[in-house]
Amino acid sequence: MSWQKREVPTNLVILGDAEGNVASTGGLLASVTPDPRYPDNRRFLLIGKDGDEKLVAGFTALNNQLGAADVGKFIKLTFGGWGKSANGRFKIVEVQVWDGEPSSEMVKWLGIKGATRFRDLQQVKGAHQAPATGSLEEPPPGDPDDDDSLPF
Repeated sequence: MSWQKREVPTNLVILGDAEGNVASTGGLLASVTPDPRYPDNRRFLLIGKDGDEKLVAGFTALNNQLGAADVGKFIKLTFGGWGKSANGRFKIVEVQVWDGEPSSEMVKWLGIKGATRFRDLQQVKGAHQAPATGSLEEPPPGDPDDDDSLPF
């Protein structure tokens, strides 16, 4: 036996209004896994612009709205403030899931690495591949300086 150092992943994203939190994020949902420290919580792996990966920390509202059936779909998450309940306050989040066939712009936005992951996820789920007209090397639509912008 030996000591194993545990560190917070550098690509961990937390929705909220505290320092270091983000108000919104989105991308291709690549996996849903239990949080290693809090097994009742989940972590959501998103593939973003140009194939960059980020982990979104789960919380009750998000855990109740997204699951394994959503893997391979594009999602948008927006923090909407705080609600009150008998047990205290809770995060309000708007969850949007793209249920249709992704457009070629959506696949191009992922970049070559992300588009390859997308196709792999679709094959695993037995779904049809997304139509990818044009070259994946074309610049994606949207603001090139805004890495989290979702152009769709």
